[in-house]
Amino acid sequence: LHSFPTRRSSDLNNEIFYDAPADEFLVSQLLLKDGMPYKQTSYSVEILMGITGNATITSDGISLPLGQGKSIVVFADATYEITGTETDVIFKTAVPHK
Repeated sequence: LHSFPTRRSSDLNNEIFYDAPADEFLVSQLLLKDGMPYKQTSYSVEILMGITGNATITSDGISLPLGQGKSIVVFADATYEITGTETDVIFKTAVPHK
């Protein structure tokens, strides 16, 4: 796994963004906290990858596991919420806003 230098962090969404080798993609790590879900409406297609833990993603009343080894594709303009703990590690790739 290659580690990219940190570009910026967003306290609002508990997300750390990394410099990616291509400008067409964003790579970030979601920082989950107990009792504070990560809430997002996707701008573009997003791929969420569970690295460790037992997080859950919920959208339109449907909940799916997003734990270790799980991946989820979120389509554009979808509203979702991820719940988990500080030990959950989730990475996200997306297309940046232009």
